Amino acid sequence: MLAANLIGLDFTRPVGDLRKTNKASLGTQKYYWAFYSEMAPNDLVLILVRKFPTTLVRVVGQYDHIDNPEDELFRHRREVADVRYYGDFQKNPHEWSF
Repeated sequence: MLAANLIGLDFTRPVGDLRKTNKASLGTQKYYWAFYSEMAPNDLVLILVRKFPTTLVRVVGQYDHIDNPEDELFRHRREVADVRYYGDFQKNPHEWSF
């Protein structure tokens, strides 16, 4: 998910700060581990919505975790910049090919 120059995710079952857990404890959600452990500043991230590419961003921040996300969209997040939307380049979605 992208909002306010942040990309983020959350889990079906809350797992807490990924810096304080291990990959094995994530169970079926272990593929999120890369968001914390492998992603790094200057990485490019392609955001998909229902399997369609919508946005390309550059990571500029480190992994961050919010314990109480009442006013936040997601608990696990990273700051991004250079946000580029696919619709800015391909104006007619009927001509999009993937």
